[in-house]
Amino acid sequence: MKGVKEEAEDFFPAYDLVKNDDNSIDYQIVHSSRGCFRKCLFCGTWKIEPEFKGRKEIKPVIEPGLEMGLKNIVFYDNNLFYNPHIEDILNELADLKKDKKIGWCESQSGFDGRILLRKPHLAKLLKKAGFRYPRIAWDWGYKHWPAMKKQIQILKEAGYNKRNITVFMIYNWEIDFEEMERKRIKCWEWKVQISDCRNRPLDQLHDHYKPLKDQKNGEDYYIHPNWTDAEVKQFRKNVRRQNICNRQNLVFHSKLLEHKKEYTKGMYIKLKAMGPENAKEYLPDLWIPSQITHPEDRNKWEPKTVEPPQNLAELLAVDEETVTKKTEYVERSPAKKEEMLYV
Repeated sequence: MKGVKEEAEDFFPAYDLVKNDDNSIDYQIVHSSRGCFRKCLFCGTWKIEPEFKGRKEIKPVIEPGLEMGLKNIVFYDNNLFYNPHIEDILNELADLKKDKKIGWCESQSGFDGRILLRKPHLAKLLKKAGFRYPRIAWDWGYKHWPAMKKQIQILKEAGYNKRNITVFMIYNWEIDFEEMERKRIKCWEWKVQISDCRNRPLDQLHDHYKPLKDQKNGEDYYIHPNWTDAEVKQFRKNVRRQNICNRQNLVFHSKLLEHKKEYTKGMYIKLKAMGPENAKEYLPDLWIPSQITHPEDRNKWEPKTVEPPQNLAELLAVDEETVTKKTEYVERSPAKKEEMLYV
């Protein structure tokens, strides 16, 4: 069977099977539309749901869930903004929120940024409707960064905190590692989160990806010809570290410090105040998001275990002036190969 089974669309999910004393589920999953008019090569929506269909209203769909106490709404639309009735639906949700009949809303997929640029008023309607953690997609090359920046600005002007905005980025695809790193660094400059999406063929049934294992033979999971196993894992690692830095308002990352096994709270406070140049002495795995970071060996993935230095005790005795003084540190996005960092 291909596409949507129409008769199944009319059935309300049996949330009573999962909403019980052991599971305090408070949201319901809905579709206000099916399909997508775009035909992105890496996506199967336009093949599985070739005909776009949009609802005119959402209240009848969510009412049974509201009666069960499922006040929060998660939309699974693949292109929510393409629905010709999207303004009506968002205003409908805004009224329900104003009357305290619903809580928050989310869209599992990214909002269509090209539609957002044409209709920036949709961002304010999203905010009024209670949508949180907005997601947009940057599927294409680095040269499109001005359009992405404008989309983020529209969301910020609607009232969204930049650290709560997420950019979807597909990797292990046609755009190579180095260009993806430049895109990652742009997101670092904008201080937004990244949701990295690893590409695999739509007809591939197996995926045995393991982040700590060298899988360069390509038998365990799909590796695009433009990528290597080490680059796939390095990019994922870089994104994860950058997201942590963004959420915690840090200019550097250290896994040693993240786990807090060897570093006390007092040490953490001092290291955070030092700036990367001084903190590097105490954090041998310190990493700066604003630099392109290649795997040490493009053709072999070897995760390294880094031990804390022997001079940790000295950290507690660091001169207070060194700790409190603002470290002058200007981040630079590398433009030349000699500026790239290899770790």
